[in-house]
Order: sequence, then structure tokens, then C-alpha cells
Amino acid sequence: MEEIRSDLISENSFDSHNKSSKKRDYKQYSQQNEAEEFTLGELEERNKFKLYSERIYQNDSIDQAHQNVSKSEYTCFPPIKFRQNEQQENQPKNKLTDFYMNQLVHHKNLKTNKHFINFRALFYEDPFYKEKNLCPKKTLISAFLTTKGLDEELVLPLVKANVKVVIADDKIKQWNEKRNVIKNHQYFENFTIVYPPKDYLSKTWGCFHSKLWILKFPKFLRIVIGTGNLRILHWTNWSNIIWFKDFELIPQQIQVSQSLDYFNSNISIGSKGVKVVNLEKNYRNINDVDMNEDFIDVLNEFIDKICPYFDVKEMLDINLRNYQIKGINFMLVSSLPGKFSGSQIHDYGKMRIRKICQVFNPRNIDSKKVLYSQSTSLGTIDRTFVNEFLFCFLPYQFCSEIELKDKVKKNDPEKNDEIRLIFPSKDYIQNKTLDGAGYSDTLFLTSKRYQKESFLKNIFYQFQCKQMDSLGESQDKQKGIIPHFKTMIVCEQNGEINDDSIIYIGSHNFSEAAWGKLNKDNTQLYISNTELGILIPPLKGSQEIKEEIIEIMNYKFPAKPYREKEKPYISDIDHPIFQK
Repeated sequence: MEEIRSDLISENSFDSHNKSSKKRDYKQYSQQNEAEEFTLGELEERNKFKLYSERIYQNDSIDQAHQNVSKSEYTCFPPIKFRQNEQQENQPKNKLTDFYMNQLVHHKNLKTNKHFINFRALFYEDPFYKEKNLCPKKTLISAFLTTKGLDEELVLPLVKANVKVVIADDKIKQWNEKRNVIKNHQYFENFTIVYPPKDYLSKTWGCFHSKLWILKFPKFLRIVIGTGNLRILHWTNWSNIIWFKDFELIPQQIQVSQSLDYFNSNISIGSKGVKVVNLEKNYRNINDVDMNEDFIDVLNEFIDKICPYFDVKEMLDINLRNYQIKGINFMLVSSLPGKFSGSQIHDYGKMRIRKICQVFNPRNIDSKKVLYSQSTSLGTIDRTFVNEFLFCFLPYQFCSEIELKDKVKKNDPEKNDEIRLIFPSKDYIQNKTLDGAGYSDTLFLTSKRYQKESFLKNIFYQFQCKQMDSLGESQDKQKGIIPHFKTMIVCEQNGEINDDSIIYIGSHNFSEAAWGKLNKDNTQLYISNTELGILIPPLKGSQEIKEEIIEIMNYKFPAKPYREKEKPYISDIDHPIFQK
């Protein structure tokens, strides 16, 4: 078989060198998985993928699929026992949360695990059809997908199956002259690409970095919030976390009644007639918060802000209020480019975190907590940056802006025990990962930043992959994953998880560009990037759910501090491109 080359464009500074470094032989995987379900990481050749991908999203019924596809043509699918009219539960049993890890090529012997899901399954009506020995139902109607960078091979099967697709992608500086809306992309009437607004005056330019999918099926709406972009490596070789949930369609007559009630309760009469009023969220305590309503409001605003050129929800016929949005047990946290002050300062980025943490007070305020931050791209990590983060995530330990200013003045590089930064070391990437440093493009920490005197070097903790023995992996020590997910955990100093713990999962990296920078005596928040994530605040009875989320994350927690002389992986020094 011919060697396969993954000539993929990276998301960081190695783009121009990527073709020379991205070479991998998938032969071993395709041989070992010949009788199993086809996955992106098991490609033998791009042509095979193209032929197969045109088929996998065909919008046929089960009967049509069975009749129209011959046995020889159906070899890409595993043996399927056809069951019709069987009620399905779109979630594995004995699972408390809706969080999953993406199934990588590393998991070649993985049979069934309730915490893993692959890319393609998310676009089927029942993502767990395989575990139930069912035929995949391909009934997707429309899709709104956000990403930073795009490998079109991943979405063209949807487009060719007549699914209406709108993709919001990042516009890099070289594309400054590109139109913000490209309709009929590649001559498909159902394929539109948009480039959301940015702060083009910013020195850093900023980036569109959210990973939100909204998938419309005939009887429900699937919302996906994750950490992986629409790039092949993000689903085959880099580890990501996904949250998704299906929300049933409300019967038509109930939709009309609810729409009228919502409209009548949220309008005011102005000089030019009736207009809808944007309700300001002024939460004072936990009793004021309706997580389901907050989820709808934040998501609606986020979609409108990133696609101001036309009504994407109308184009895709998606109205969140036509679905039973319930069972939300977290708060969404978005970042949008701009300068925010007054009441808006608490709507976005890290100041949104502070507001949420003030409302959801921990039961044990006297217990000193620590913040573990795990990220794949690091900004300027100095005392000012860290103190602002602690000010937001631990508001009961940083009670006032005055205390924050006092701590910021003492901007020294000494160790701060309240913050622990989890980041892969040079040794881990080069010696303890299956793919090795050649696949480390997801990690970004430059020597220029790290070598600054003000950079806090004593807060680094080890990123170590969990043992995969339970998944059928060998005892080979070189089996660690390369992360692309971003997480934050507030817990007890010994790593104990309880009701008071806080967990964040989303697209935000540990940087001012993502979370925002406080200016003008902390009265203004300036954000460069567009981001979206999930925050699970202190909640009574939430310990077990949070423990399961920690279990799903594919790294050891609590993390251990760096050993003596251990250094973080420096992207512009340790990557093979820069090795002589």
C-alpha cells in the first residue's frame, strides 16, 4: 500500500514548513482495522476517503440504504443487524454527563467505551448506533459549524448529501481582501462560508477560535461545543473534548403560544413602535439564575454577533426556542472582540467568570482553593496576568479590585501556590507520545515569551496521559496523546473534587487575547479573540458529575510539579523543524 502523507496546514507558526514535517504511514492502522468501521485516521489514500465520504452522509432511509448498496460496496461499514422502529436513547447507559473525548487512531483496539466518540458519529441521528448494532440514520437537514481553519474533506460529504451547511471560519491576515460571506462555495448552492468580524486594528489581529456546531435533525436539534476544529488532525491524532446534547422539537401549536408569551413579556413601546428589549442579566444569587434560559440567550447573542451579515438561523431554519432546551447544568462563557465597560464588562471573557463565581458561591468559603489551568497555547504569563485570573476564578479569595491592584504592584516572578499551569514538557512530547514532536503543532509557547524575566516559570505542572490499559492498549510507554483541549479546574489544594469545585472546558487558551485584559483601573475589558466554552460552577450535589468529567479528561489529575531542570515544550526551539 502507498504511504499516506497528511499535508495539512497547521494552526500556528509552522504553516510554511508543514508539508515537510507532516508525513505519517497509516498502513499499520488500516491493516489492523480492516474489518472495523472506517475512520479518518485509517485512510489508505485520499481517493478512497473521497469515494467513501460521498456515501457516508447519503440521506437515504434504512431500507433504501440496504437495498441500494451492494454487499461489496458496503464493506466500509461494520456488520450491521437491522432493527426498525426501535426506540433509541442517544446516550450510553451509566453516564452522568454529556462530555466525551474524540476517538483517535491511537485507540485502535478500543471496542466500547462510554467516554469516547468519533467525528462522523456526531452527524448521525444516533451517534451510538454501532454499540446498539443499528444502521446509522443519515437524516441531518442543516448545520452551522464554527472553526479555526478548515479541511473541506470533512464537510463536503454533508454538502454533497444536500445538507444545508454554513461554516464560520477564521480570516487570517493574508485573506484581508477576501469577502466576509462566500455563498455557493465550490458551486454548491447549499454551502456558505462566513468570516466573522475581528478587531482589525489590534496588533495581534486576534483570531476566531470557537468550536460550536448546531445540527438540525427532523425531530431534534443537536448542539455541540468542543475544542476541536474542522481539521483532520484534530480528530485523528490530537486529543479533544466534546460536549453535545439533543433537544427535542416542541410541537407546532406549543411553539406559537410560547413565542407570543416570550414576545409579550419582553417588549417596550418606543417612538418608532414596538421593539424587542435586550434583557440585561443582573444575577444577584443562585435563585435568580435559570441555566436553560441563560444558555439560550448567550447562544443566540453569540451566533448573531459572529454572523452579522445575514440571519444564519433563518437561513438554516433554526430557532432555539422551538426546542425543549432543558437539562443544562452549566453556564456558557463567550469572548467577543472589543472593549467592554459598564454593565457589559461582566458579559464576556474572564469577567463573566468572576460574575458567575460570585453568584454561585462555594459552601465552604474558608477553604483555600487552587486553580489548575491546562492549555495548549500560552500568552504572557506574568504576575499581573495570573492575579487577574485568580481575581476572576477565586473571587472570595480576591475580594475587591483594591486587593487586585495591590497584588499587581508586587509583580515579581516568585512562585504563586494558587495557580498551577499544566503544560506538556519537552521530555513528554519527544519521548512519551505516540506521534512525537513532529505532530506537536498544536502546542505554542515561544522562547521569546518564556525567557522574559517576568514570565512565571515556577508554576508549571506536568501533563501526563492517563494509562490506557483499560482500553486495550499495549504497555508501550510511548503512548501518550498530544492535547488540543483546554481545561481549568478549581479544587482543594490536595486536588480533591467536591461540590465547590469549578470546571471549565472550551476553546479559550491561557492568554489575554482569549480571556481579555483589564484596562483603565480595571473598568474596561479588552478582548481580541472570539471564543466559547462551558463553566460548571459550585453547585450542591455536583461532585459526582465533576468527578466523571475529570475521569473523561485524558490526563492525570491532580498533576505533579515539574521535576528539577524539567522545561516546557518550546515550539520554536523543540519542534523538529528547528532541529539541526
